Amino acid sequence: MATAGLFFGADCCGCAPLRQLHCTGAQQRSKVNNEQSIEKHSAMSSAEGVPGLRIERLRTGMHAAFRDLLRIYREAIPSSERKDDIVLSEMLARDDYDFRVARLENSVVGFTIVKSFRGCDASLLEYMAVDRPQRGNGIGSALFRRASSADSTTARYVLIEVEDAEEVVGVSEDTQRRRRKAFYRANGCLEVAELSYLMPTVSSERPPRMKLMVYRRDLPKVIDKIELQRWLEGIYVEVYRQSVSDVRIAQMLAAVPDPVSLR
Repeated sequence: MATAGLFFGADCCGCAPLRQLHCTGAQQRSKVNNEQSIEKHSAMSSAEGVPGLRIERLRTGMHAAFRDLLRIYREAIPSSERKDDIVLSEMLARDDYDFRVARLENSVVGFTIVKSFRGCDASLLEYMAVDRPQRGNGIGSALFRRASSADSTTARYVLIEVEDAEEVVGVSEDTQRRRRKAFYRANGCLEVAELSYLMPTVSSERPPRMKLMVYRRDLPKVIDKIELQRWLEGIYVEVYRQSVSDVRIAQMLAAVPDPVSLR
């Protein structure tokens, strides 16, 4: 669902979809919880390469900005990967979620939603989208850089759910899928090789075929299979509220070697 539901324009970004896990070495999420930190991050955003762009943390009391986020969300995210508005509101109030909005002249033009797992050192870029008229201007890349370098994610793997570009759907959608993957690759992400990612449903519609991509500063080319297992358990349990023993996790893991290549 997260970036699982990426919907990109020409700049390749307008998109992107609790129980204790059996993980060790977990890192707790660092919260940016004071006005000085917010101001610092807003000031930094002017150096993102987009004139006038500001990126800031979205808080529960910022009602107008949240309404703008919902408008972009409904337009950009496919219905099969979209959650109800009330669910997003509940996510915003939780300390394991980081919502950020991009502004141009006080108008919200994009957003990211990141979930940091409590049970292992990874996060999921659950949703990312840019307002349609602003796509192609570098806002998507600026949002991704900020989301992956925030206090809550800078030392973590950042996971991204992306539609399978090899699945033939239609000329327009096939092009969009290739652009999404190219966008993440251009921003330093690698794909978990040989993994056929099974995304649980979040609506009445069945999600498309998916792949899992990952970003981290100094990203390795291989990981242990147990690391991938922790990521999948984190996604299934903490994001989709599935069982840690869900048979789909075992099915996905059975098809990949150990160690697992990132490429």
